Amino acid sequence: LACFSKAAELDKENPQIWHMMGYALISLNRLSEAEEALEYAKAAQPANSEAVCALGICQVMQNKADEAKKNFDTAISMDKPISMLMLEHFHDKFFGVSKETQPRTKAMIERILETIKLVR
Repeated sequence: LACFSKAAELDKENPQIWHMMGYALISLNRLSEAEEALEYAKAAQPANSEAVCALGICQVMQNKADEAKKNFDTAISMDKPISMLMLEHFHDKFFGVSKETQPRTKAMIERILETIKLVR
């Protein structure tokens, strides 16, 4: 995170830095900061499906289901294969195995994944 913070100081307007910082902040469970970083990346690069999908994942982790669904829909419409891979990865590595994730949140992610798979 320190490296991304320094990079952001040097190049404040680089959306890739903010995108990667968002991932680092998610991994540290600093979700509101991650959301801000990913919102910036999305605003700077609206066609970046990975940043939009990561923003949705961050929002799910904060129980912001409506915002997350909008971002998932947007990411999937831009790049369905990449969005599916990201959602499946986060489900398998985080949501599915986390004892801290609420059952309601797990169920929402599983419904989204199943819906996406049906319309593949």
